[in-house]
Amino acid sequence: MSTPQWFKNPNGVQTEQDIKEAKEYEEIQLQMVEGNKRNKNTVKESLVIVLTGTLINYPLSLFLLWVFLDLLEINSVFWIGTFSTLVMTFVAFIRVYYIRGYYDSRSRKCNTSN
Repeated sequence: MSTPQWFKNPNGVQTEQDIKEAKEYEEIQLQMVEGNKRNKNTVKESLVIVLTGTLINYPLSLFLLWVFLDLLEINSVFWIGTFSTLVMTFVAFIRVYYIRGYYDSRSRKCNTSN
């Protein structure tokens, strides 16, 4: 989109086309600001998901290895990997479900307050 005439010559006489372009320009600026807010919230949510995954999955993987190797005496790499993946997938699903629910409820509260 080229720079509107009214922006190049703000003291000149404005036509209907100039007014229309000014409104479109303001709408685009507003959309950009709202888009930046959404992007910031998406980045925050993504960071929370990744960091909680790291904090939960590392100790969980050590615990599962201990259970499978020492307690259950499973020595097959295939079965240890398969069972660990199943448990960690289940835990990840629950973790992300609650995090997404938290951020969805926050965004609904922000949208209703505006």
